[in-house]
Amino acid sequence: MDINFISHVGTAFVQFKTKADAEKFRAAAADEEEGIVVDGRRLNVIVAVEREKAQDLSGQKSKVKEDKRNLHLVEKGVMIRPGTQAAVGLSKEDLLKRTKLENVKRAKLKNPNIFVSTTRLSVHNIPTQGGEQLKSVFLRAAESKAAVITECRIMRDLERMNSKKVGKSRGYAFVNFTCHQHALNALRNTNNDADLFGENKRLIVEFSLENKAALQAKEKRLERQKGRLEALNKAKSKDSMNETMENKKSKKQQKSQGPKMVDKFIGSLPAAEDGKKLPKGLPSHWGAKVRHKPRPAVTTTNKKSKKNVLKRKSEETSVFSEKVKTVKPKKRKIDGVDDFDMLVNKYKKNLLGKSQKSKWFDR
Repeated sequence: MDINFISHVGTAFVQFKTKADAEKFRAAAADEEEGIVVDGRRLNVIVAVEREKAQDLSGQKSKVKEDKRNLHLVEKGVMIRPGTQAAVGLSKEDLLKRTKLENVKRAKLKNPNIFVSTTRLSVHNIPTQGGEQLKSVFLRAAESKAAVITECRIMRDLERMNSKKVGKSRGYAFVNFTCHQHALNALRNTNNDADLFGENKRLIVEFSLENKAALQAKEKRLERQKGRLEALNKAKSKDSMNETMENKKSKKQQKSQGPKMVDKFIGSLPAAEDGKKLPKGLPSHWGAKVRHKPRPAVTTTNKKSKKNVLKRKSEETSVFSEKVKTVKPKKRKIDGVDDFDMLVNKYKKNLLGKSQKSKWFDR
């Protein structure tokens, strides 16, 4: 029996060998006249109670620790102890595999970053020929039509490829559900079940262990990739917008300039037979060309005629050059003098010259 000493400083616990001794001590402390005094202080002795009852009496509720790592799911699946009913029919090899996986799991859980997933299952001891049916097997084992599997991945050795270029199975896989209850039902119905793939190939199913640090790094990597893709898409959209704007501007310029030029060109063309302008884009002349003056015939066999033609051309060019040279420049007009005054002055000079000649002959 425990006795609790209460004082204004603190508390203490005293345990007696027999209940009778504890009762005597408590009765002596409860005596109003004498009591039990230690260092001038009277002890207040009561019977100790359990922790839960003490919390109920004090009105304080016990704090419930949150299982953030889902450690309560560790017991589901792998561990099957020898000698139990679940171990009946298991071979020694299967028991060794299960004990090894259990030891590995316990070692990993020492790391505080490792937690147990609530929806992702780790499946071991998969037969080489039954991997294709794995997804359908787990969907049936979920016992719900609403069950959805987001991942069913068999781990393969890429260095050992078969004829179909598929890697050899490593013997384990991961199956991820969207709901915890569906995953739990699938685990219970597939783990250690001899009816699925035979007595010697019983599946070893457990909830998968995940690394919190690795998942956070993966999320950050995905966020960076999304940011890069968004930046590229924005740049592409800007380029496409600029191209469309340039195309629109060029089309507007073509529309503003093109019809005016065409109208000018069509306005200069001769009118059609009906008195209307020709349609846009069509040439004004088509068909065979008709000459009003026939071209002079030149025989290629007669070399003299060719020489004569060349001589004529050279003579014409020489005459034309001489004419150009003999052309007299025009006289410039004198500022302030009219043409009429010039004529009068010439006439006077001529008259004066004739009169002087006549006087000389008279002498």
